[in-house]
Amino acid sequence: MACEAQGGFGQVIAETRRADVLAQPAFVVALGLLLANDFYLKAAFPGWMTGKLSDFAGLYVFVQFVAAMSGFRVARVAIATAVLFALWKSPLSTPLIDAVNGLSPWRMRRTIDYTDLIAFVVLPLAVRRFEVRTKWTWGLLRYPAGILAMFAITATSFIDRTYVSRFDVGGAGDADAPIAETYALVDSLMAKRGLSCSECEAARSYREYRDASDNLHAYLNYDVGRRRLYVSVRTWKPDAMKAEVESLEQDLAKLLETRFRSVSGASRGIQSLPGGMPPMPATLRWEMRIEYTEPKPKSDCPPAAVLVAAEIPADAKSWYCGSHDFGSVAGAEKGQRAIHLYVSPSYGTPGNVVRISVDGSADHGEEVTRFVEGFERRIRESAPKDAVITVVRPLGHR
Repeated sequence: MACEAQGGFGQVIAETRRADVLAQPAFVVALGLLLANDFYLKAAFPGWMTGKLSDFAGLYVFVQFVAAMSGFRVARVAIATAVLFALWKSPLSTPLIDAVNGLSPWRMRRTIDYTDLIAFVVLPLAVRRFEVRTKWTWGLLRYPAGILAMFAITATSFIDRTYVSRFDVGGAGDADAPIAETYALVDSLMAKRGLSCSECEAARSYREYRDASDNLHAYLNYDVGRRRLYVSVRTWKPDAMKAEVESLEQDLAKLLETRFRSVSGASRGIQSLPGGMPPMPATLRWEMRIEYTEPKPKSDCPPAAVLVAAEIPADAKSWYCGSHDFGSVAGAEKGQRAIHLYVSPSYGTPGNVVRISVDGSADHGEEVTRFVEGFERRIRESAPKDAVITVVRPLGHR
């Protein structure tokens, strides 16, 4: 028993010693550099240095954090990290990233740049310093540093500094300029500029183009009802590719201006956004809460009767538990629609709760208002008899 107790105590000591690396000055400094660079320095001082600093600091933090938390040998963690980082920076990771983005409300991004692999030089230092303990260990920082490290490792994959250009085309689809012909001309222009069409189904109004490095994208989204074409160009390397983006903008503008009456520049510039997601225009919001005591359904979705009554397109009905974008097109990029519906059920004792929110583009205010009014009316008509329905937030600006 004594031996077992001693062994257990020794294991705790060993695990604590491994976690002490999170309170070492070198780790804390690297973590601070990573956070400061991703959230401030890149935007304030754009350039090669700040572009690479996150790779150096990030690899150092990642290797030591994973080794400390997992118990694996730090050298093995470093080797695995090198392999995964190389794959991450290559086109081989694109299908995985696209799959994750298809399921997540946040878009994961990375730039394909093989010069980033120079950061591998920091890996031997991370391995060597892992077992070093200085007399200046900041023990109180162990836990907050661990939490911040986890945040930095995950969040920086979803935060991109991007250059975005947008312009809208009014009157698109006129008889003198059929949209199909316009798309064919844009296809030809993009091919000349080295961008291939990744989503170009003939029956769809949305088109997306990417260059070989996956660092330059262009989007076209056509609203059939309003005869309006939205165009956007985006790069995830704003410093290196800004000139190329501006050149592509000019070529697109010339092409569109020869075919349509109204071509207007909506916005352009460098932005730091979660996942590179475009900022929403002025937004309207409405929220509802439904409480009821029916038994929990077999699935984790609320009773279909509550939501089937909503005026939701048929292809949206599998999105009851989660989010869905629909309605008029509100922007060039995929998923930019006038109405965003989010449904969140929770179950407990004594009752169950469904929270529903609708975010809508203020530019499509009438459409959003009609949807919310019809949605609320039909839910009240079809909700369980014992349901307590509360409009938490009337429709208005966020």
